Amino acid sequence: MDLQKTYYQDVKFRNNVKLLAALAFVPTKDVRSRFIQLLSCFPPDFYLLAKYFYKTYIGDEKTPALFQITLWNLNRRIVDEIPRTTNAVEGWHSHMNKYMQSSKPPLWKFIHVIRNEQNRSENLLSKISDISTLHLQEKDVRERNAKFLDLCQNYIEDTTTIKRYRSWLSRFLRLIPTMDL
Repeated sequence: MDLQKTYYQDVKFRNNVKLLAALAFVPTKDVRSRFIQLLSCFPPDFYLLAKYFYKTYIGDEKTPALFQITLWNLNRRIVDEIPRTTNAVEGWHSHMNKYMQSSKPPLWKFIHVIRNEQNRSENLLSKISDISTLHLQEKDVRERNAKFLDLCQNYIEDTTTIKRYRSWLSRFLRLIPTMDL
């Protein structure tokens, strides 16, 4: 089964993958029950992918998942307005590697680069007069983050009503573009 090809050619299959991705935005306590609700919506040809997802990301008491829900779930991070990714840290590492010019620089070079970074950070901090006007993210990223926050804050906890949950999910589907596999 060529899942990548199916993902790009079959809209229903693609939306089912997005429904699995939506579980990352559901509170951790509801992930298992929401996954079970989603199973009833999936066609039979989606079973193998759903089974893989269950074993890898959901699990149960007898057979824990390879990656525990608390490790990959983003709901709490979004509600607490903590970045979803480590892009800022990776950018800083890239910046430092550029100036180190080596994976094992001599101690004098390491100290020199760290001092320069300290000066750069202090200069940047001195330029920031009003934190509320500082926008470290692009406008479209800020807008998407605001939509994710709204989505998580308006999560429907009534686990018995699949119709209301699907309505919440449809908002999620519109928020997520086609993912590159």
